[in-house]
Amino acid sequence: MKFTDELLEQNLDLWEGYLKHPFVKGIAEGDLNIDHFRYYMIQDYIYLFDYVKVFSLGLVKCDSFEDQNLMSGSIAGVLWEVENVHKKYMERIGISEDEIENTPVHIDNTSYTKYMLYCGYEGDYFDILMAILSCVWSYHYIAEKINGKDPKAKEHEFYGQWISSYIIDEFRSLKEGLVQRANELAKEVSKKQLEKAHRIFRNCSIYEMQFWEMAIKR
Repeated sequence: MKFTDELLEQNLDLWEGYLKHPFVKGIAEGDLNIDHFRYYMIQDYIYLFDYVKVFSLGLVKCDSFEDQNLMSGSIAGVLWEVENVHKKYMERIGISEDEIENTPVHIDNTSYTKYMLYCGYEGDYFDILMAILSCVWSYHYIAEKINGKDPKAKEHEFYGQWISSYIIDEFRSLKEGLVQRANELAKEVSKKQLEKAHRIFRNCSIYEMQFWEMAIKR
């Protein structure tokens, strides 16, 4: 079994829980309260600013042109997401830069990004890869599950864009590049490093669940 297969198997309780969460189900069924989505968009936009920094730390700590290319390409992919998903939705629902600047960052958002940055500053390249993987992979996982259950969901006049953005080839390629590299590095590190990697991935998966909770409960 591949390392990432083990990661998924050991976190299926959380990942299957994402699909049952009212926020994700609301997107899938097209009936999510727009106020919940609006708050999520603001918090996620703020989150992505620090998320890109974690990739940047990976760029600093990697030891090959291969990994520099992976990290720089991933940064470009996340920035594409900001421009083509978040900013477009923000325009549609009237979220201004002033509103973003004046919205307090939710404590769960701060805790998540600071944890990833801690992994980046204190850990090695493999730790960083584990910290960033859960977000990219789980969004692709969620969108594919929604699309597999109901292909018409991605045609929804509002939430269809969100689903489509995370199943397109470019995003799939971003996820698969990170997964492939994680499997390669897992063969080279010690048992202790693998145990640490499992903890980081699990923690970030928990934070992802808390992000969906935050979007509903604020």
